[in-house]
This record gives sequence, C-alpha cells and structure tokens, in this order.
Amino acid sequence: MNLATKTLTTLALACIAWMPAAAAAADVALRLEWTDLAPKRAPAENPFASMSEEDKNDLRLVARSHDSKRMGLTLSEEAQANADKAAARLRERKIDAVQLLTERDKIIAQREMSARSVVPELNGKTVSLAGYMLPLEFKGELVSEFLLVPWVGACIHTPPPPSNQVVYVKPAKPVEAKGRFAPIRITGPMQTQGGQRNLSLVDGAAAVDTSYTMIGADVRPFVKLPEPPSANR
Repeated sequence: MNLATKTLTTLALACIAWMPAAAAAADVALRLEWTDLAPKRAPAENPFASMSEEDKNDLRLVARSHDSKRMGLTLSEEAQANADKAAARLRERKIDAVQLLTERDKIIAQREMSARSVVPELNGKTVSLAGYMLPLEFKGELVSEFLLVPWVGACIHTPPPPSNQVVYVKPAKPVEAKGRFAPIRITGPMQTQGGQRNLSLVDGAAAVDTSYTMIGADVRPFVKLPEPPSANR
C-alpha cells in the first residue's frame, strides 16, 4: 500500500469514527422549552383575591398616594383628598391598607427576582432551544452575535421579555440572517450567566438584560423535532 492510499484510508477511518460521535452529540442535547429557563416557584398568595371591586378601587387611590410620596412626587390637592377619603373608608371596613401595600411590594419584588433567576442545573449542559434571532453584530447578511427570544417582535414591538427569557448567542461561525420572522434552533453549551446588551432599533437603541449565554452555538433553521421515544413503547 503506497503512502497516498494509506493517507486516504486513514482519513476515511477517521471520518467513519467521527460520524457516530457527532450524531451522538446531537442526540444528547437537552431539548428545552422557554418555560424550562425559569425556575419553578410556588405561586405567591394573592392578598387581594377576596376584596370587592369597591375595596380594590379605594386601595388603588391609597396606593397612588403611597407610591407618589415614595418617589418624592406631590399629588394634586384633589387627588390627595380622594386618597385620604379612600383610606378612611378602608379603615371603616377594617381593611389595613398599609399591610396590603406591604404585601403588594413583596409580591412585586418576588416577581422581579423570578424574572432574573436562572436554573443552575442548566449551566454547562448541551441544550437545544428554538426561538427568534435579534442580530447584535453583523456584516452584510452574516450575523456573528445575536439575542434569541421566544416570540416575534420581542424587544422591538413589545417590551423586552424577562432576562431569563433571553439568551445571548455567539454562533460557532457567522450565520445568515433570514429575517426576524424566521424561527431558528440553537444547540450548544448553555451558561447561566448574562449581562446587558445594546440592541439597535430603527428609532434608536435599547439595553436588553440577559440571564443566559451560549458560545459556539450551532444555528439552524427551525424544524420541529420528533418527540423522543416513550419509555412505554
């Protein structure tokens, strides 16, 4: 066997050995839905569930006064008078407005924390996730960095999703942008770290917070994958 033949044989054997490994790597990617990126938490108890509409309307007036004072703002005399009357009505009905507003603030803080929280078990795992591309860095039609978001128009026509619903992606090689309406699927190692990225818009720019990062991602047009075989089959 001459040197050229030996070289070709070696290359062929290397390709054959690589193919099952590559297929296996694709198979082991954990298929995620966007809900999988948010930690599972028990829903907070709603302290307003049993309140009547009249009570809720009065509490809204009190909350407006409460929040304005906290921000250093002054309501008009009429608005403040309405808030004071609403507070008096609530006291007559044995409703503690201060306690309810404290509970409201706790719920808001919990929701904000949940929106930023990550699932630590995903760190370093090879995952697959479908969504829509928002280019960050590109040259011509080739995109070298982008944000993956769950729905069309996120951050453009609507406010940004919670940061744990945005993934910063740096593909293994620049990918061609097919338009904001073309879904894609990314596969690669997920990192539970984020940051703030500047997204260029038609009318300016927006700072978008992210909680996840994927470097070296494989990016392909979205094709619905078959369901994994059931253990009962």
